[in-house]
Amino acid sequence: MVQIDRDNEREFEYSSTARPKISSNQPGDKSLSANSRLSSNDCDSNHVLLSTATVFIADSSGYWHSCNALLDSGSQSNLISESLCRKLKLKQERINIPLSGVSQVITNVTSRTRTVIRSRFKNYNTELSFLVLPVLTEKLPLMMFETSNISYPKYIDLADENFNIPKKIDLLLGAEIFYDLLESGKIKLEPHAITLRQTCLGWIFTGSLNLTNSDTKKVRCNFSTKVTNRALQDSLTKFWEIEDLGDAKYLSKNEQYCEDYFKLTTTRNASGTFKVRYPFNQNVNIQLGESKSIALKRFLSLEKRLSNNKHLKHQYEAFMNEYKDLGHMTLKCSLNEDDSIENKSYFLPHSAVLRESITTKCRVVFDASAKSSTNVSFNDLILVGPTIQQDLFSILLRVRLESWAEFASQLNYLNDIKIKRHVLKQLQRPVQLYGFCDSSEKAYGACIYICSIDETGKKHINLLTAKSKVAPVKKQTLPRLELLAAHLSAKLMAKIKNILNISISKTVYFTDSTIVLAWIRLEPSSLKTFVANRVARIIELSHVIEWNHVVSEDNAADIISRGVNPKELVKNNIWFQGPSDSLASHAEEDVTHLNPARLNRYQHLLQLYQQFWKRWSREYLTSLQVRTKWKAGTENPVKIGSLVILMENNTPPLKWPLARVIELYPGTDNIVRVVSVRLPNGTIVRRTLSKVCVLPVESAHEN
Repeated sequence: MVQIDRDNEREFEYSSTARPKISSNQPGDKSLSANSRLSSNDCDSNHVLLSTATVFIADSSGYWHSCNALLDSGSQSNLISESLCRKLKLKQERINIPLSGVSQVITNVTSRTRTVIRSRFKNYNTELSFLVLPVLTEKLPLMMFETSNISYPKYIDLADENFNIPKKIDLLLGAEIFYDLLESGKIKLEPHAITLRQTCLGWIFTGSLNLTNSDTKKVRCNFSTKVTNRALQDSLTKFWEIEDLGDAKYLSKNEQYCEDYFKLTTTRNASGTFKVRYPFNQNVNIQLGESKSIALKRFLSLEKRLSNNKHLKHQYEAFMNEYKDLGHMTLKCSLNEDDSIENKSYFLPHSAVLRESITTKCRVVFDASAKSSTNVSFNDLILVGPTIQQDLFSILLRVRLESWAEFASQLNYLNDIKIKRHVLKQLQRPVQLYGFCDSSEKAYGACIYICSIDETGKKHINLLTAKSKVAPVKKQTLPRLELLAAHLSAKLMAKIKNILNISISKTVYFTDSTIVLAWIRLEPSSLKTFVANRVARIIELSHVIEWNHVVSEDNAADIISRGVNPKELVKNNIWFQGPSDSLASHAEEDVTHLNPARLNRYQHLLQLYQQFWKRWSREYLTSLQVRTKWKAGTENPVKIGSLVILMENNTPPLKWPLARVIELYPGTDNIVRVVSVRLPNGTIVRRTLSKVCVLPVESAHEN
């Protein structure tokens, strides 16, 4: 659609008695014309004229040809039809550019060409690049209409004298050249809402025309824009999307019916043979018709084919004999013509398929989609059940539980791969799973380790699987990214448990984010939406007591979020060997709240152990932190050389380190609130007294 409104344009009103003053035009070839595309809306009989033009266009040899062009200021590209491009024998360049139009409908453009167009009235020509499309638009205008009621100056050079006759459009001139073609002339035609506008190609019609006799109900809109490669864009976008492992599998109504029907009707007889019934679609009222004739016709065609190929015939006969010997089919001695309908029998056409390979045997394909006389096939009556085959991730994960020794001996190059293929030892006890997660501003991820115990009681911890994601495009805070990593870890662990067909005694999760651990221990309803949704999902997939804190140095998922080069990866023992025994032992299941009568001997001892350490840390250690601020004249309980215990919020009390005080930091009131201590490994750290428990070693020695 052409819509121009410039303040400096000259505007005229035309009537049969008045002749406007317009700029003169040079004479030219009148064989070319410009047209206006005609469209209508559904509400009235107003038809909008969309401007087109017929121009000269050069072929590969430089000769000129006439063609009809549409002037479209809403297009970023110039377009040419394939038929015109072939007629002109223009050289085409191979490209791959998606072209988007109204409602984001995308057309893939695969070729581009260049040529010159020329006006038939003025000394105007220009070289343009065109995208090649099979069809540009329908014939324009959409319908023929009379011009007797349209009064316009007969002396002007119309871009198309036959603007009222539908014609094929082979060229579209876009916004690149559209405004260069416009000139200042402008004539309003009364009483119509039509305006003549002057261009380098001649005068074009714009505006709307009231056609009372029109029955056209179509609306046409020409709009195109180049877009980026959508397939590549979608693939890249997935790297930034929040991960979805597809852990939830939802069945349709028909798929659920097939599952229930199979469980209800499938039986096994004394010989071990399964009997399975077909789940027929109860909503299909049409019955199977006669199918013997089509099956017989296809069988005769197969016989003719086999008679010309002895090798195929031999393999076909061997397959069918084997099929019969296995009991998959039995010979029916007699079957009358009408039995196929009365007995609801269906003749199954089949064909022999043989690939051009020495090792591939002939296979027979049975066609249950062949239509019967009622135009209904057997497949039309059967419901389609869900896909029961697991995805590739699940299959490969189970493969890693088996020994690869024999396979590796045949493929020598597998010896160069450092990742263990066989991760599970002989099962003497149930296995344990450890999940680690971490995040940075660039990426987040999770890794899962499997721990098994051999016959000697030795633990073997191996990397089972890992998954990483690039951080979302929308910038998130680091705690939220850590939460995404924890969410990914919980989903990955849930998927693994669903895949592995083994007994799992313990599941432990590790994260180095104390904020995430705090979120998981809160009610999701008290959190903001983003956090609440993911915390609720984590709680659904795991138990709160399974989540533990780990320092960044011991977090195996740290290299996922921060990245590592191959040279450093080879030396990274944590990544391949997983958590240390001491770290794994930290993550004992909390059994303090369980009923002792329901515990086995080991769990009962564990409960006593956990209850002791909880009381020791809460009742006894707190008594060692006597505040002397309000006790005038009392000496500070901590002195240089005092033996202390450093409280750590994220580790069990049994693992709190011992330390020796080496320096005091009294305040202006001469009260010590901060001290420096030396750990057993020689590290010097500074702690507040609220985190320091002074052991009464000196007092006991003095007594």
